[in-house]
Amino acid sequence: MPRLLPPAIFSLLFALACAPAIHAQLAEANATQSDATAQPMPAPAATPAYDVATIKQNKSGSGSWGINFHNGVYSATNVSLKDLLVDAYEIRKDLISGVPGPIDSVRFDVVAKIVDYDRTAFKKLTDKQQDAMMLPVLADRFKLKARVVPRMLPVYELTVVKGGPKFKPTPADSKQSRGISIRNGKSLTANGAPMP
Repeated sequence: MPRLLPPAIFSLLFALACAPAIHAQLAEANATQSDATAQPMPAPAATPAYDVATIKQNKSGSGSWGINFHNGVYSATNVSLKDLLVDAYEIRKDLISGVPGPIDSVRFDVVAKIVDYDRTAFKKLTDKQQDAMMLPVLADRFKLKARVVPRMLPVYELTVVKGGPKFKPTPADSKQSRGISIRNGKSLTANGAPMP
């Protein structure tokens, strides 16, 4: 029976403020293939901000993609805009709507850096705060505006199989980079990934 989803999994509707501007930005990034577009990124005062960010179109055609964070550097390879939104908003991809087809089909490489990275301070942030650091970057570069809309959707109840889950929690003092990668659509590796 369909029921109202909890706020954590409400759908997001995205509107591009100016689609031609986005196409022009992608074309410019392709033509220059440089870091010349790197600019300071704003973020809430309580959260560290990425000081510089570079977004380039990926035309490799590879089925492999990945997103990770290590030593103050956020790196995403061969990802779609929706992949970036999933990571930043911690929402399922099928709950995102309003991204135009021409932009939705483009793949990107993203590198964002915190210049004065303080590992101890960063570890005190929640996963949600860490992920949300990309929101100002996406809003600035893609001219995105988002709103949360409640919807009635069917849901499934998941239960743990006998013997329990086989994955292990990441130790709090782990030095591994946090991220998720998928290779050729067959192999998934996750380190320090949240379980919604």
